[in-house]
Amino acid sequence: MSRNYIEVSKLSGSTMNNKSIDLAPFLGEIENIINNISHDRLKKNVIAYARDLAPAKRFEFLQIIALDDESFDDKTQEDYETDNELLNEATAYYKNILKGAYSHDLDINNPDDVPDWVDDMDILFDRADEAFLFEDRELAGKVYEVLFDALHVAEEIAVEHQLYSAQDMVITDVSQAKARYFRSVYEGTALKDRPAKLLEAVKKNFPIGHSRIGLMDMKEACPTDLEDFDKFLSSWIELLKNDKGEDDFEIRLRNWLLREAVYLKDGFKGLETLADEQGENHPEIYYDLVAYYVKANKLKEAEDAARKGISEILVTHQKAVLADWLAELEDKDGNKKKAIDARKEAWRYEPTQERLVNWFNTSEGILSNDDLEEEVKFLRKEANQKYVRLICMLELLIGEYDLPTKALITADPLGWRPESHPGEIVLPFLLIGGGDIKDIPENSSLKFVSEEMKSIFIRWQAHLISGSKSQELHTYLDYLQEAIVAHPIADDKKDVFMATARTAILDRIRAVVTQGLDHLFPSVAHLAVAFAEACYLSGQEDRGLKLINNIRNMYIRQNNLRNEIRTQFNLSPILPSLTLQGQLTT
Repeated sequence: MSRNYIEVSKLSGSTMNNKSIDLAPFLGEIENIINNISHDRLKKNVIAYARDLAPAKRFEFLQIIALDDESFDDKTQEDYETDNELLNEATAYYKNILKGAYSHDLDINNPDDVPDWVDDMDILFDRADEAFLFEDRELAGKVYEVLFDALHVAEEIAVEHQLYSAQDMVITDVSQAKARYFRSVYEGTALKDRPAKLLEAVKKNFPIGHSRIGLMDMKEACPTDLEDFDKFLSSWIELLKNDKGEDDFEIRLRNWLLREAVYLKDGFKGLETLADEQGENHPEIYYDLVAYYVKANKLKEAEDAARKGISEILVTHQKAVLADWLAELEDKDGNKKKAIDARKEAWRYEPTQERLVNWFNTSEGILSNDDLEEEVKFLRKEANQKYVRLICMLELLIGEYDLPTKALITADPLGWRPESHPGEIVLPFLLIGGGDIKDIPENSSLKFVSEEMKSIFIRWQAHLISGSKSQELHTYLDYLQEAIVAHPIADDKKDVFMATARTAILDRIRAVVTQGLDHLFPSVAHLAVAFAEACYLSGQEDRGLKLINNIRNMYIRQNNLRNEIRTQFNLSPILPSLTLQGQLTT
């Protein structure tokens, strides 16, 4: 059902962060909405919401809307009294955690059990939040600082005991508390000292909550404007440009803070100027430019930013990522040819299976044989072993079946996991092609071993560009099956394929057993059973059963391997049942 929503940010004039809405602006939005819609509309909304509630939530909701109790009303600023004991109690709590006064033991039989320190921390955070919301910022800032120090200690203890993540145990939204802490630091520090003090707090606490809690979150922690924010921004940007950071993560954090500040101060123009200054070694500027332009529905500007980034950035991987993004933008903008060109550009910068499949998807089909042969030559010229699998994938699509088969036989029977190994592509091809299999049955071992060819890649458009245009995504296996139809396999070749697959499976099982890699027994069992399934589907039942029996006899002492093969055999929707003694039953 399509529903129309009031644009809440326009009602209040606030700029809300997409990650979440902090409590103060959230309450402000609620009040603004209530003041801008009719009583009848509000009544209908409440009833509609109640209608969709889970039964277990109905009574609680009824109690809330029926409440007639003045003690439930929000306190006014005049009612608030400074919590004089809060800082002392928080400091004492920190000292107790530091000296190990709290037990960190958990009852593993009770999923609701939490360490002793958790409830006390939540209560203190709640009291700090109250001080913050009633603008007692000096107290709130000091208490937040102590509590975050305590949380760091608790996290270290949790890691030491390998029990839990401390920040996940508390009910407090620590990301929201961190934004409020930063706001308290800002408002409790003199203008000239604010940048250094705030940066110190941000660096110290980036492991707590969401790492990217910055100026926007700090602004949204309270609906009132920040005093001297424009002056602060200039000093903040200067400090960030001069601060070099101590490690890679800290440098990435500083760079993100810099981009955020520049955009807050001068918008697109500011980021473009920053890109001119730092772009070749700071590619995330271009990523942010593209993202912000897309959010503003300025696709042409986003495309220009992506192109400029590709030309300026030094690191090849980052060029490839921007080319991926550019392809999505061009496709969204209706520029099919430019989108296809960008796909090729991304592939040439950094060839991967994902980019190959996305290139085909954007082209709405497999490239021509001439184009595919050109890419094979390109990869061979690179003379890089990591491209062996990709070369095999391209060769199979043009009907060149012999070279991939040889690549499989000569490859290491172990080490199938790396993307460079041809095994997870060529072996399932041999079974599918050799068995002349058009449809792979669900829940079969054959389906399991062909999964590497069927990876669906989530395209960038899905999470950055509104998907108003539906896109039909295919897998490499889809394209391979089309290619087999276009380049039929001769009957004598099919027999060779099955024989080669049998040899590759036996070689891999032998290597796994010899090396004592018991954890690989399930995967090699799938290979053996997939071979038997391909034989059954192509009317060669005896050939499939012979391989299974041979393996069980060859490894008579490997009970785990034998049991794994029998289990997978019996789970197959294609094969009959196999007894413990290796006899078939119907």
